[in-house]
Amino acid sequence: TRHSDKHVLLINETSEPFITSDNPIINVHESLKNIPKGQAPEYMDAYYPLSPKYAYMINNSDRYPSGKASITRDEALKFNIEMAAKADEHVFARTEAQLKEVKRLRKQRSQMV
Repeated sequence: TRHSDKHVLLINETSEPFITSDNPIINVHESLKNIPKGQAPEYMDAYYPLSPKYAYMINNSDRYPSGKASITRDEALKFNIEMAAKADEHVFARTEAQLKEVKRLRKQRSQMV
């Protein structure tokens, strides 16, 4: 699908730097919410944070157009929560305070699901 996927450089100039984990490339496609446990996803929005300010995505969806896209603080926070939720053991952030906040939000999110 390399001709139909969108390749995007996400630019994060917000107060919420990107985090990463020991599982640095994750699928954040919206369809994952509706897939039964154990079933393989049909679509993929591959999200890969490169630094606190930049991330790379290869998207099946129309979430972002090809090229560059600036994101909001809320989008950065959602990506960080997803990254933390899909980590195997380790999460890496710029500050300890950011780690604690992402951990708190991840726990809150898991209780709502």
